[in-house]
Amino acid sequence: MPDICEYLDYRRFLQDYYEQAKSDNGGFSYQTLSERAGIKSKGFLHNVLKGKRNLTNHSVLGLARA
Repeated sequence: MPDICEYLDYRRFLQDYYEQAKSDNGGFSYQTLSERAGIKSKGFLHNVLKGKRNLTNHSVLGLARA
């Protein structure tokens, strides 16, 4: 997995994390990560990575746990 300390942009880290997890497990998806993080919206993470939405305090904590 990518080293978070090497990133200044959280979106880039999340994209690299997602791509690595998807490579390791073909069944991994934005929905999988969202469920693990306690995020109810299926498209929220996709919109965050595209710069259309920002992370909330709740989503940051959930992603940290996931």
